[in-house]
Amino acid sequence: MPGSADLRVSDAERERVVERLRAAAGEGRLATEELEDRISEALAARTHGDLEKLLADLPGPRLPAPRQTRPPAPRPDPHQRRELLARQTVGFLTPNAVCIAVWAATGAANFWPKWVLLFTGIWYVVFLIRYMGHVEHEHYDQRGNPRHRGGPPPHRRRRYYR
Repeated sequence: MPGSADLRVSDAERERVVERLRAAAGEGRLATEELEDRISEALAARTHGDLEKLLADLPGPRLPAPRQTRPPAPRPDPHQRRELLARQTVGFLTPNAVCIAVWAATGAANFWPKWVLLFTGIWYVVFLIRYMGHVEHEHYDQRGNPRHRGGPPPHRRRRYYR
């Protein structure tokens, strides 16, 4: 155990000892009554020495290692976010401008580009809501690069042709 036996313990250290005791009971090393007694002693422990006494007759590490938690994902820099916004805006405007130009050139009475505007508009509004809320776009990683869907990334896919 790191530190001296007289140092005070934290709640997290007490919980790790309780987890180790439960694991030992699951292995059949402790009876139910003894487990309950040791858990109550672990929760009331004040020093590392108190916790060591509870684990002294059990094999394995004295105190389980703390659980590893993933660090928060890094936020993309503002320049990359602006580039993503620019790409998505161009992706919205280009098909709509082309469809409206074709409609105007043909002189059709019915404004059929409304359907293109409707569906690309819904997509763009959803993107803007996620963008303004700093929620990463589902098709892009934190750096703004496109994610590959449906299998491994292209550089790891097997090629079945020679």
